[in-house]
Amino acid sequence: MGIADEFVRVLYGDLWEEAITTLQILLIAGAITSIGTLSGALFQGLGKPEIEFRFNIVSFSTNFVFIYIGVRYSIEGVAVSILINTVLLEVYKTKLLIFLTKIKIKEYLSAFLPNFFSSLIMFVEVLFVKKKC
Repeated sequence: MGIADEFVRVLYGDLWEEAITTLQILLIAGAITSIGTLSGALFQGLGKPEIEFRFNIVSFSTNFVFIYIGVRYSIEGVAVSILINTVLLEVYKTKLLIFLTKIKIKEYLSAFLPNFFSSLIMFVEVLFVKKKC
């Protein structure tokens, strides 16, 4: 997210400058989605692979609806609608995993802290380097 503007300008040129905000929004959605990527393996490990299958059907359906709503506004509207859908689905999936595994939410979230802080440090460093240049 910290280098989205440089990424778009270098890779696609200045004509694609309007895509920077959209990319930044989608990068946030992608980061949130990356947290939930292991849920399929967890559901299988719990002997409940059908939950992930059903979740994927719901995800596909809600993505369609949210994108349809976002299209009525702009490309940023589509990106925001995808982000909202992603947040809602990942919160639901996380609550379900916590319920099924009977793990405390603090333990679950603490597993992500090292990666979160590493990403945060990298983001701050990128912003610092950008400011110096």
